[in-house]
Amino acid sequence: MTARTRPTVLFPLLLALAACGGGDDGAAAGDAGGAPATEGTATPPTAVRVETPRVEIVPDTLEVTGHLVAESETALAFKVPGYVDELR
Repeated sequence: MTARTRPTVLFPLLLALAACGGGDDGAAAGDAGGAPATEGTATPPTAVRVETPRVEIVPDTLEVTGHLVAESETALAFKVPGYVDELR
């Protein structure tokens, strides 16, 4: 990477940092939902499932479903009936 940082790299990074700001937007300190808490009510904790890391064999191929379309298409029309032997 060069000594100068390109604006195209710096701008998304600054946007991400601004979105993660630690400012108080009216939510209670323990409230993760972002809605202001009223007196006497508490948000129940969110259930989290913890898993142990494990080694798995991952296949080298990836099978996906999709629709493949050519970038350009040409309709062929002929005045003489027959078969095309070769396209160059």
